[in-house]
Amino acid sequence: MSKTSTIATKIAANLTITMYRNQSWWIDLLRSRRAFWQHDGDPNRPHIRLDSAYHTNGFIDTGCIVEDPSLLDQAAGDLVDLVKTKTPHLVNSINRVVSSFGGSITLAHDIARNISQARSRTKNARNNPCFTSHIERRSGPGVLASASVDFNGQGVRISELVLIAENVIFNGNNVGLVLDLIAANGGYVAEVITALVNRSELSSKADRKIIALINKPIPIWEANLCPLCKLGSAALYMKQSDTWDRLNAKY
Repeated sequence: MSKTSTIATKIAANLTITMYRNQSWWIDLLRSRRAFWQHDGDPNRPHIRLDSAYHTNGFIDTGCIVEDPSLLDQAAGDLVDLVKTKTPHLVNSINRVVSSFGGSITLAHDIARNISQARSRTKNARNNPCFTSHIERRSGPGVLASASVDFNGQGVRISELVLIAENVIFNGNNVGLVLDLIAANGGYVAEVITALVNRSELSSKADRKIIALINKPIPIWEANLCPLCKLGSAALYMKQSDTWDRLNAKY
């Protein structure tokens, strides 16, 4: 075997993908936890009222993943495997994983840990840990909207290559905040963005491809423009005790 073939074999071994959980697997899991639902178009079936101003035709709650260490480890591992598949060179190059708010914080932590573990199995990348940070909102007198977020604790260092991790991408606004903050601190954003769920219609943000376990566009409408209301579908508040059963009843 030639030297080139030997190197290629070693690279392939280091990047072996063992994923067996795909989008359908994750959707079925969420559905079994009453955490995924999408309207089927039947006007007799109710839809979801988020609040007095907005309606939607679907519901995704990733809380059951981010609150369960075992599931979160599986989700983070799957995302790292997807990054290996799409951009194999990144796993050994990312210095830090950064998240915005809420459940994204623990997701970023587990992605960074999975990246560090993957490196520990690669001779040339040992002792090269991947770090993590998250941003928080700032408030108070004199704080401008453009400066309303900052890093909590250790932020991005100059010239670090940063992977962004999001729990759910709704419209890309939170991703935009993180992108701007990383740039302001002298970091560089990786060519992909990771998320548990991408419910927006975006496939990329700022020329960075979005990699998610679940890609499922679920629109949100202003209440007076809701197309399901116009068809006669009733709007139900998701937090009512009987809403889930009414959404899934036979009509």
